[in-house]
Amino acid sequence: FLVESLIQGGIGGVLGFFLGVIGALISTGATTGFDIILKVPAIETLTLFLGSTFLSIFLSVIATIYPARHAAKLNPVEALRYEL
Repeated sequence: FLVESLIQGGIGGVLGFFLGVIGALISTGATTGFDIILKVPAIETLTLFLGSTFLSIFLSVIATIYPARHAAKLNPVEALRYEL
């Protein structure tokens, strides 16, 4: 469970970062002719990328710990009894 959480958190963090950068660039381009208040600067830095990716991984692992521990304590026969 935890390995899957690490993978999903990493993929989600990377995709979220790039979609956010694309959205910021579109927003910046869309507000070009308007007042300076409406401009949204697109900031892409390695620190921001790594920070957002690690935060995504960390939060997904934290959210997985309780269900993984609970599932590890279950008897497989009892857990699958209600599946059929």
